[in-house]
Amino acid sequence: MNEDLHFQYYAIAFIDILGQRDAFAGFDRLPETELEKNKLIEALKSTIGFIKHYREGFETFFNSFAEPSKLIGQLPADKQALFKEIRTANVEYFGFSDFFVPFVSLRTDNHACSAINGIFQLLAASGSMFLISLVAHHSIRGGIEVGTGIRLGKNEIYGPVLNHAYALESARAQYPRLLIGTRMLEYLRAHEGQEGSSVYVRHCKMVARLCLDMTSVDADGLPILDYLGEGFRRVFTTASKTGDSKGAETFDEAVPKAFAFIQSEHDRFAAEGNTKLALRYQLLMGYFASRAVTPSI
Repeated sequence: MNEDLHFQYYAIAFIDILGQRDAFAGFDRLPETELEKNKLIEALKSTIGFIKHYREGFETFFNSFAEPSKLIGQLPADKQALFKEIRTANVEYFGFSDFFVPFVSLRTDNHACSAINGIFQLLAASGSMFLISLVAHHSIRGGIEVGTGIRLGKNEIYGPVLNHAYALESARAQYPRLLIGTRMLEYLRAHEGQEGSSVYVRHCKMVARLCLDMTSVDADGLPILDYLGEGFRRVFTTASKTGDSKGAETFDEAVPKAFAFIQSEHDRFAAEGNTKLALRYQLLMGYFASRAVTPSI
């Protein structure tokens, strides 16, 4: 095996943009009439266009987190290098078809600040883009987990961690939400509870707590990324202004638009007699209700 291939721990999110394959139903051959061509063009716009927008949105979030803080200029010169060091993060990602996979290497040398910062960015961007996607009339489902894997090429991960995150998304999530794996929670709790008083330990404890505050337990007992919770509100409001959120620049603007889409999807599937999909959106409406953010439409 190539010596440059290292089997190590990663935090990873496996995200599925739902409904994209359904948009191409009936296009098993090349279009022959103008009507067929126009329908195909509209399908491409609503699928490829959104996938591109979604990936660009993630990149915008990560770039915004990477921007130098205004606080650094207020610090003494001898403290600025340390400030930059503890804020370092490196979130990478790859995509295929309608799947998107951001990931963070948890390999550390001296301290875990970069890894914890990366997880924070991964969670913040995933939850913010989830809500923004609902505003843009698209649903997302995913799994977020920690595990072992190996890097293939420049920015692709292969191994058990990808399998675990995929299993959370495909077999356990059931409806549009982002499940959090037990290994991810264990990793964050371990860093929140670590002993020590160095600036690195204090920073990791603080950021781990911020990450845990963005999670909760859903009605069925499964851990989720709580993108409507109090721990997430400030993160969304700050980060979403850097991207195209389809006219919703704040949390309070995005929520009613997202809920209107969820309700319309539930009603549409119920009218079509598709009880399976109607139930999934009913569950999503239940999550909004549990956070007391269901506006009158």
